Amino acid sequence: MAFGAFLVAATLLALTPPEQARAQLYVDIYPSQEYANGTLYIFSGSTTAPRSSSIRTSSGTVWFFQDTARLFDSLFTSDPGTGLKTLTAVPVSAANKDHGSLLGTLRTTNSAFASANLNVITNAPTMTAGANSRTITHLYFRDASVDNFGPRVNSALSYTSGGAVSWTGSGTLANVPISTFSTRDPYIRARTASGGSFYAQAQYTSQSADGLRIRVHTTIIPEPEEYALIFGLFALGFVFLHRHRQKKRGQQAPTTS
Repeated sequence: MAFGAFLVAATLLALTPPEQARAQLYVDIYPSQEYANGTLYIFSGSTTAPRSSSIRTSSGTVWFFQDTARLFDSLFTSDPGTGLKTLTAVPVSAANKDHGSLLGTLRTTNSAFASANLNVITNAPTMTAGANSRTITHLYFRDASVDNFGPRVNSALSYTSGGAVSWTGSGTLANVPISTFSTRDPYIRARTASGGSFYAQAQYTSQSADGLRIRVHTTIIPEPEEYALIFGLFALGFVFLHRHRQKKRGQQAPTTS
C-alpha cells in the first residue's frame, strides 16, 4: 500500500504543467460546494509588472488596462452580468464544504497545487505588490467581443515597473454558476495590453507568454472522505494488479530438474 501511495504522488508531480514554473498568475475556478449556483476561485502564482500603475477598489466599475485583463480566449459561454461581483472569503470552518475540500484534498487531486501551502491558499484572497498587500473584495466581469476579468481590492494597491505582483487565497461568488464559463485545455489565456499591465507585457493582439492564466474545472474538488474512498480503491486495484503480474511471471518461469 505504501508503494501505491508513492506511485500516485509521483504521477501527480509528473503531470504538473511545465508552464507552472514560469512567472504566471493563476486563477482556478471550481463549482462551489457551499453555494448551489456558486463558484470557487483559487488565486496563486506571481509575475513582474512591466509598468507602474495601481489596482482599483470597487469604485472601478469599467475596464481599464491597469487592473483588468482582456482575454485572448473566450472566458464566458453566457453573459455573467457586466460589473463587479462580491468575492466572499472561504471561512475557516469545519462546516464549510469548500474549506474542507481545499484543506483536505486539493494538493493531491490537482497536480497544479502539488507543492502549494494549503494554509495560505485557504486564507482570504489577497493581492501583493512589493511590500504591500490588499484583500481582493470583488471581481470585475464583462462579456463582450473580448471577455474581461479583473480583481478589485479593499484599498488601492500601487505596483511599479519591474516589481513583483502576486496573489493567493480563495473566495466564492454565490450566484455565478460554473456553466457561465468556457473551458479550454489547459487554460484560458489573457491578451497583453499595449505597454503592459500588472499581469503581462507585449501587444494587445497576441496572447500573454507570461502573465495571467485562468483554469476552469467543471467538477468539484472531492470531499476528504470521497477522495479517501477513491484512493483506497486505486490502491487496492494496484495491489491486485501487482500480485497478478507476479503470479503470471512465476507461471512463465522455466522449470529446472
